[in-house]
Amino acid sequence: MKKFLSIMMALVFALSVAACGSDNKQPAQNSSSAQQEQQAQPKKEAPKEDPNATADQKNAVKKARSYVQTVGMAKSKIAGQLVQFDKFSEADAEYAVNHLTDIDWNKVALKKAESYVKTVGLAKSKIAGQLVNFEGFTQEEADYAVANMKADFKAAALRKAQSYQQNMNMSVEGIRQQMLQFEGFTEEEVEYAISKLQK
Repeated sequence: MKKFLSIMMALVFALSVAACGSDNKQPAQNSSSAQQEQQAQPKKEAPKEDPNATADQKNAVKKARSYVQTVGMAKSKIAGQLVQFDKFSEADAEYAVNHLTDIDWNKVALKKAESYVKTVGLAKSKIAGQLVNFEGFTQEEADYAVANMKADFKAAALRKAQSYQQNMNMSVEGIRQQMLQFEGFTEEEVEYAISKLQK
């Protein structure tokens, strides 16, 4: 009898442990699927084409998208570009801007910022101002771009220094002063660039 009772108790214990184990595993699976859903969520889907849109409205949307994708144009600049250079009506231009709901403007600003570093050797301290004052991005978008850049600012300083030496025939000391006082590079970045210039 004792043997039977001990076997039954062992069986009940084993079943309860198994049940607890399966209960514990369930939330982990749920949290894993929740994480997958969260990762998939940030991808915004392009809005469906409006069946009632006119030909000009559809073309304005396509043109607006091409400006974002090719030159990284800020949202605030698109309507003006469409009206002044592409001759769309103001109403069609506004329609186009309002239908760019899937675009992450922070990432557009980031792409624009990185292009400035690569092409003209813009210093980090100058990027936010350039994006806001000349490109029309919001301060929030510009701040995001600066915070998330993965640019080599020493290489940017060298490109800028080389352009001064080769295109403007400036002295090494003149380049140093120009880059510190007007270009906004750090002393470390400037000294790196100077060390790589032709002597």
